[in-house]
Amino acid sequence: MSDFTAAVRDFVSTSLTTESALDPTALTARFIKGHAKLVRQHTKDLVRKAVRDEIIRRTKERPEDHGQMALFPGLPAAIRVDENRYVPRDRATWADLLAGRQERVENIANAEKALALYDNDIERLRPYMADDLGVTVADAINEMDATSDPDDEAAESDEDQR
Repeated sequence: MSDFTAAVRDFVSTSLTTESALDPTALTARFIKGHAKLVRQHTKDLVRKAVRDEIIRRTKERPEDHGQMALFPGLPAAIRVDENRYVPRDRATWADLLAGRQERVENIANAEKALALYDNDIERLRPYMADDLGVTVADAINEMDATSDPDDEAAESDEDQR
């Protein structure tokens, strides 16, 4: 991990524990001001990544087409066939189309897993938060700890050891 990445991670971690709400724009300005030398050292990497991200974003666009390509509105400007290769849609082969579909299937599967975890977590928090919209996740966790049955935890611990 680069020094820059570690510094950002530490900064975000600290901000998550000290701030009541996060404004990414304000946090960015504070980070840059407090880490100016480090930011200058990594400017090329940051610009390179920004350009790469913009290129990828543009390949996902579905430009307004006239003519035959308009018959295929689901195809983006370029089809991602693997992590570092995009093929312009008009030059994509059948194998490229299938690889692009597989990329989308994997994205959906990952999103579904993340959504399932999120849904599970909010369902566990619902009894502690839903009736009072001012309760924070930290408040709910504290209440969960206070209301947990030590005998249940001991039984769970015994089961885990088996």
